[in-house]
Amino acid sequence: MSKVEVVEWTPGHRHVRDWEYFSSDEESPEYKVVAGTIGPDPKGKKVKEFLQFLDRETFDVAVLEGPGEVKWSDVERWAEAIGWTCILQGFLTSELGEAMVRRRVAGFVCPMSKTAEAVEFLMVKAVTPPAMGSYLQKVQEGNCMGVHKFETAINVGQEVMLPVVAAHAWVRGERQHVYSMSGPCRWPLLDQAEKKMQRVFVLDKAAPVGTVRALSGKEIWMLQGRRLDEWEMVSQIGELETEKEGCKATGRRTALSLIGVAAELAKEGHEGKAGMCVDYEDYKSLGALLRWLRKWRRGDFRRAEPQRKAGGLEDQTSAVWFWGEELWLEALGLEERGSGNFEGAELRCWATSGRDAWGVTVQMLKWIGKRMATGAESFGELKVDCRMVHAAMVTGWFFMLRAREFADSNGVDQEMILRGQDVSLTTRGQSDEPDPQEVTMQFRKTKADQEAFGTCKTMLKTDVEHVCVVTALHRLREVAPRRFGSGPESHLPLFRIGGASALYQATGEIEVVKRTLRWTSSAVQRYLHDSGDVLSGLAKKMAEVDQHVHYT
Repeated sequence: MSKVEVVEWTPGHRHVRDWEYFSSDEESPEYKVVAGTIGPDPKGKKVKEFLQFLDRETFDVAVLEGPGEVKWSDVERWAEAIGWTCILQGFLTSELGEAMVRRRVAGFVCPMSKTAEAVEFLMVKAVTPPAMGSYLQKVQEGNCMGVHKFETAINVGQEVMLPVVAAHAWVRGERQHVYSMSGPCRWPLLDQAEKKMQRVFVLDKAAPVGTVRALSGKEIWMLQGRRLDEWEMVSQIGELETEKEGCKATGRRTALSLIGVAAELAKEGHEGKAGMCVDYEDYKSLGALLRWLRKWRRGDFRRAEPQRKAGGLEDQTSAVWFWGEELWLEALGLEERGSGNFEGAELRCWATSGRDAWGVTVQMLKWIGKRMATGAESFGELKVDCRMVHAAMVTGWFFMLRAREFADSNGVDQEMILRGQDVSLTTRGQSDEPDPQEVTMQFRKTKADQEAFGTCKTMLKTDVEHVCVVTALHRLREVAPRRFGSGPESHLPLFRIGGASALYQATGEIEVVKRTLRWTSSAVQRYLHDSGDVLSGLAKKMAEVDQHVHYT
């Protein structure tokens, strides 16, 4: 199995942690798995606690194991909301090699699209049940209890992988199942009325005549796959509490099998997107793509009909131009002259705001938004990527961000780069609203703010399809909640643009443009804060500008 860091979640404090027993001690494990076990939870209270824990953690795959009486639909909805997949898989613990049986469900939350059949293939299940007799030591007289009536059971509990009922015995006036040692044993339950664990009886032919063998807490502990030296916690919390702790936990073999499946799912999530190698999203890959586009644009690839391009349509060059092919060719020209690098100043040549050489119009944003709409409603990485790119574009356009404020531009400037915690989605200043109406962005340091006093800008919802920064960031937060607010990734850069022409056309006020762009015309304007009241309606006007290629 791969080197896996396992973080075990428990609904309350527990001494027994079967999941973390298999966590790798390596300093740099390959994958991180969050795992947990719960009891019956039909209302989803414990499930909610588990999902809140996932919101605060960074992980590759999560697995939750429990009975069928759990609100598993909440786990599926949570996974779908962040663009991940939840696969539910039912099993018997004896199928995974446990000598104690209970019927369970495992929910795997992973970033790639998988089917239940694929997970079942990874979860290797035994066809022959384990025998508890191979785990137990010789019977002790202290573990035997007298019976006043005994009946041999015929054809009772003969299903494969389930405990075999060998007889019925009346012990202290109560009828009890007595299980055969040739098969697995049932998982003990807690007697709520007596506040103790129910006794489990087995038919041991070495026991004294007229008695049946009652399994001790220590023997149950062994049947659950744990080491005898771990039973020493009895001296700290007592035998009853130790037995209860063991029965609330997962079971060693079950934990090992499910972690193995989770590790394989994490491994598959890190594989290449195509072919047999990893596709790195760096400047070399981008350069190769741009070189291919250049050859395609020039018609270097032969076709049966020279007048037709990719897709079989005539003259696709107009569509490519709409994406801004000249920007690509400009970058290619720089790259072919020996640069070999698309960072820094070259990035600004083809991804800059309206105040620079190239401008992005409202029509361009709408066109791009439409092309990404299908992917943004799909699932998995495609859903997250489409929403991320669209949010980055409209955010950069509306707030007129410089390259260093939202991208890797000759290195990441930690003082200027936009982070998730710098973005606040609210409605009239109130956060955590289901349908935010405004977004406020904090700029920690700008060219006009060298002393890093900081400044804030607010944009309101435009209700213009594909050209609304509030909607785009809200949809990104739906699939990447960990990047926003107090999430564990909110301190990291939020992405990757212009808007100055549209802003000037919408307002006709050059001073508003200066303040929005954080340009200085006097010292007093350095630290201006344009609140939602000042910019009320401004974002909507920008989005409705009839702008084509009017560069200023």
